[in-house]
Amino acid sequence: MIRYFRSCTTSQRRLLFALLSSVCGLAVTQVSLHAQPCTTNNPPCVKTAQYDNSRNGYNAYETVLTSTNLEAGNPLTQLSPLTVDTPPANIGLTNPIYAQPLYVAGISLNPSAPAASQQYCNNLTINGQPACNMLVAATLYGSIWAYNADTGHTIFSRTELWNDCGPNSAVAVSGQGGLGSLPFAGIVSTPVIDTTLSPPAMFLTSLCMDSLATAHWYLHEIDLTNQLQDVVGSGSPLEIAGTADGGTLTFAPGEVLQRSALLEVQNANATPANVIYIAFGSAVMEAPNPTTGQTYPYHGWIFAYSTSGVNNALVQDFAFSTTAAGGGTPGTPPCNTFAPLCGASGCETGQYQNEPNWCGHGAGIWMSGRGPAAITTNGVSNAFFGAANGGFQTSSGNWGSSILDFPSSAAGGVVSAPSSYFTPQGGPNEPFTPLILADSNCPASHGATPTQCPYTVDVLNQNDWDVATSGILMFQGAGQLNWLVTVDKAGNGYLLNPSNLGGFAQNDVGNLFPFAAVTSPCWSLGGVEASDCHRVTSLASYVNSSSPSKPRYLYFWPFQELLTGFQFSQNAPNNGIGTIATSGSTAPFTTVSLTTPCTARSLSTPCFNGQMVAGDTLNAGLLPQIVTSVGSTSLTVSPGFSSAINTSSWTYNGYFIKPLSGSWPTTTNDVAYPGGSVIVTANQGSGGLVWTLATIETAPSAPPTKPCATLTAMLTAFDAPTLTKIWSTYNTNVKTGCNGPCFTLNAPPPAGQCPAPSGSFALPTVVNGSAFIPTYGISGSSADSTCTAATPCSGLLVYCGTGTTACNGSWLQ
Repeated sequence: MIRYFRSCTTSQRRLLFALLSSVCGLAVTQVSLHAQPCTTNNPPCVKTAQYDNSRNGYNAYETVLTSTNLEAGNPLTQLSPLTVDTPPANIGLTNPIYAQPLYVAGISLNPSAPAASQQYCNNLTINGQPACNMLVAATLYGSIWAYNADTGHTIFSRTELWNDCGPNSAVAVSGQGGLGSLPFAGIVSTPVIDTTLSPPAMFLTSLCMDSLATAHWYLHEIDLTNQLQDVVGSGSPLEIAGTADGGTLTFAPGEVLQRSALLEVQNANATPANVIYIAFGSAVMEAPNPTTGQTYPYHGWIFAYSTSGVNNALVQDFAFSTTAAGGGTPGTPPCNTFAPLCGASGCETGQYQNEPNWCGHGAGIWMSGRGPAAITTNGVSNAFFGAANGGFQTSSGNWGSSILDFPSSAAGGVVSAPSSYFTPQGGPNEPFTPLILADSNCPASHGATPTQCPYTVDVLNQNDWDVATSGILMFQGAGQLNWLVTVDKAGNGYLLNPSNLGGFAQNDVGNLFPFAAVTSPCWSLGGVEASDCHRVTSLASYVNSSSPSKPRYLYFWPFQELLTGFQFSQNAPNNGIGTIATSGSTAPFTTVSLTTPCTARSLSTPCFNGQMVAGDTLNAGLLPQIVTSVGSTSLTVSPGFSSAINTSSWTYNGYFIKPLSGSWPTTTNDVAYPGGSVIVTANQGSGGLVWTLATIETAPSAPPTKPCATLTAMLTAFDAPTLTKIWSTYNTNVKTGCNGPCFTLNAPPPAGQCPAPSGSFALPTVVNGSAFIPTYGISGSSADSTCTAATPCSGLLVYCGTGTTACNGSWLQ
């Protein structure tokens, strides 16, 4: 394999690698020939969070773990967990894994790797060379681990990356470096892997504290083929640093947390060819301010690095702050000093949090740990980020509560500022009639005047209703049109046109925003504290190829609600189910009732809330009606029918149909904070499964020993698209039995207490017939009795499917 191409351009280096020859007029050093990993879809590689840069959360090439196989009585089997290092006894903590495990199929090791490693990566033969399928995990205590995904053996491990900070350095822990409730913050985000480089490399960020307790962030380029060491000559580890706003704002590593997954965008034949995007959010508590009484001293940051230097050396392309300036000077528009709904006279009791002046602060990028999303169209790659609460004033460089687009291309290079953006606008002082949430149940302004949804950027800021809490998901609709979907912390969804995000504009052409993603979004709760919101922290997509129309579904599991599926209906007519009739005695008839009996949340429901969402168009009679609100057996329309309607022949069209909500667990066993993580697998569109990873309140009967009797973490597989439960770690082989959960996603609550714990937002990796679950701690295992509630193991819980190498007896043999 060619290691270094010192004086060649990026495209020349790639050609060298492909042809294994000499170009650029120089001889190249060549070692043992190895096939490049990840060259096929079977088994697929998982080189980035949520499976791909679109962040679809969809593995379309899973041939073993399908609904067909699971329903045929071929459940998953629990294997001995993959353990990682445990912190010293004097610390007394486990080593949580917040990053999604990554998977590299068909990798061969460097011939100079230790013999013991070679021994554990030789069960496959690729291009005549020994190889294996590698699973990679990164931990909060600052370690990285590479396993043989089929046998469970540890190939490499590297611990204490926090030694980057030099003598007497340490991993940053809770209370240091502004890390909130995290026990450690060594490696928090999901890395990204590039198998086109030589050697195949993994990029990750790590945090450490030097001898003076000063925080530092580093970017690593890790050699996956040789002991997980930094790639020689790459400049790794490289300290992350930079300035913005003409050098007036300097990156402060102690006030931020690198929570969102890394993103790599590849622009063929470009220089740079590979751009690594790294985003930072808040890791500090509020600090007193003598003027406002309170302020947020952090800033959101985006860094871009390329690997186009000599020996794939890391080069910083730009450093960008989402709140680079301190707001307007006197006479300029206010920068969210206090929003219109919460003015100087104060707010109604319990209505708003009355957050302080956001000028020049905030706009952290965290997205529940989900990665920025990217698409490439006509040679231009666009990377999309969701900035949370913070000042919004584009003239001053403040981008709070916005979706930001950063393009790169072979022709234009890497652009260091947003080329387009979207920021919600509306509210009592800016008349706005949304397409989907024209509802009078929104919170009232001061003086109890009902207002229209959606919320302005001001209201999002004041209530901690972060944009893109769900992450960002990109998908293609009819006619190859691209769409961007995201959900804020209040439960409001936004369907946007990524080719023209719309800016700060009302009723933007091409965008549909917002839609109600949850049944109880903040605007209908009465109390609107962010902690009460039925938030969505994960999105996944599925295309059902077994159906002639190949419908697309979007799945999510909100906090305190049931697993939910939306069908993206392409704004095409759909036949309504059941008989409808208007009510009232005179025109206009604005209330329509479903007279056919229905059962809410059933799999074949004809109920309105199983067919439509507000904003759809109802066609019955001569004049199409806009649906303004949807209940179970009745809905309201505008402008209203001119004559009474009673018919079973009706159609509707819109962008979303909300057909199904999962019926398990029952409503008394809702998913706990922060909500469930979801991914989808299928065999090229058939046998789809929706996998959920969640903590459940008031667990089902007969639970095993666990830290708290009313909190149970579990991985569950539901049929896609019906959302029928098929399998769960809590109920593995027998419908009435119990074979788990054996792990926690969150810190175990104090003894005798069972509050909803802080969430880790973990994502499982289901690939090549196995499921790998990152945990806070493994509190029990049918395959490893040493993992108990009293002495939990640190690591990954593993399940294998029938017929796989792991399930056939090769695990740890």
